[in-house]
Amino acid sequence: MGSEFLIQYQHPVSSIQYREFVMIYGIGLDMVNVSRVEEALKRWGGRFRDKVFSPGEIRYCLGKKNPAPHFAARFAAKEAFVKALGIGIRRGVHWKDVEVQRGPLGRPVLKISGRAVEIFRDEGLENFFLSLTHDGDYSGAMVVLEKQDSKNRNQDKI
Repeated sequence: MGSEFLIQYQHPVSSIQYREFVMIYGIGLDMVNVSRVEEALKRWGGRFRDKVFSPGEIRYCLGKKNPAPHFAARFAAKEAFVKALGIGIRRGVHWKDVEVQRGPLGRPVLKISGRAVEIFRDEGLENFFLSLTHDGDYSGAMVVLEKQDSKNRNQDKI
C-alpha cells in the first residue's frame, strides 16, 4: 500500500543501534491560486475566513503585510492533509479540524482535532510532516503521513 524506508538511529543511552521500519501511508499535495483565496476573502469576508481557518491561523495571516498567500498556503495544507489520508474533505472532517501552527523554530506544523484525529488513529498513523510554500500567484503544501510497518514492529538490533 505504501512505500517502506528504513530509519536508523543511535539509542541515546546505550551504544546499540536499532532499525525501525516506517511506511509512508500517504502523500498529499495541493496548490492554490492566491487570487482565488483573496477573492473569497473579499466576497465572503468573515464567513469564509471563520469557517475555514482557526483563530490562530487568522491572527497569524492578518499579521502579515499581504495575508492572502498565507491564507492560501494554510488552505492548501488542509487539502493536502485530507488527500494524504485518501478521503478529501469528507467523512466528517471539517476545515478547522486541520490547523497550521508554528513550531518552536518557526517551521509549520499541523494540529489535528475532531474527526481528523479519529481517522488518524483508526488508520494506525503515527507521524506527519508538512511543508508550505508561496511564490507569486501560487501557494502550496505537501503532507506526508507515516505508519510504522506492523510486520516489522519489533525493533531489531543491528
